[in-house]
Formats: sequence, structure tokens, C-alpha cells
Amino acid sequence: MIIHYHSGATLPSSAAKAVHVMKMCRAWAVRGHDVTLFGKGPKSVSNEDIFTRYGVEANFNLVRAANIPVPVISGVWRMMDNARTAKSMPTPDLVYGRDPIAL
Repeated sequence: MIIHYHSGATLPSSAAKAVHVMKMCRAWAVRGHDVTLFGKGPKSVSNEDIFTRYGVEANFNLVRAANIPVPVISGVWRMMDNARTAKSMPTPDLVYGRDPIAL
């Protein structure tokens, strides 16, 4: 099953929601699903560093949109950036999330 998980969590961060989404995606991937996590965060931090920080294997895709410090604009920008990226990927069987703007 192809799963797209939309999270408003900043990656990396020490917030509980960031830990939760990383662990959820890892669990689905371990069970054989093709998972992509959409979040936000600085492009200066590599995805490899993020997987290492949370102690999860890199068995799912991680897509991060730039975090703009203006709340409404940031949410709209993230939604558009993630939609553009998701459109270039295979159609998901399940769209799941914690981000009301993206969902």
C-alpha cells in the first residue's frame, strides 16, 4: 500500500509530534508499505541526519517543505509545495495526517 503521511511537524525538532510521525512511518514501512512523510524543516539538515536523530532506519521517504516564519503563509506554502511533490509520485492508497491545512 502506498501511504502519504502529512504532518505539520518541523523535522528535526524535539516536539513529541515529530517523534510520533517518524515512529509511525517507520512502523508502516516495516510492515511492507511504501510510505512518504511530508513535513517541514530546513533543507540544510540532511534526511540521513534526521533518521539518525530519531533512531529509525531510513525505510521510508521524507519530504520537507521550507518553513516560512509567517503562520498562514507558511501553511499555504507547505500545502502547495507538498501537493506539487505528491503529484509527481504514484497515487497513494491512503492519505493520513496530523496537518489540517494539508489534509
